Amino acid sequence: MTAVQLALAWVLHQGEDNITLIGTSKRSRLLENLKCQNIQLNTEDLAYLDRTFHEGAMAGDCYPEFITDIVR
Repeated sequence: MTAVQLALAWVLHQGEDNITLIGTSKRSRLLENLKCQNIQLNTEDLAYLDRTFHEGAMAGDCYPEFITDIVR
């Protein structure tokens, strides 16, 4: 599985009240990413991902400051 497929599968396993939006610029990637629906994660997998990517684990700007300044 790809990293994107794993990330999407993890979101899908978060419960019935979540919606996974799959965006891509290439049709081939969309078909690839939709395969996330077939990935089964067990409780150990989910616990590991939850510990590793807990809320606040990723922080910072998405883009370098000079790009953000141009957009503003």
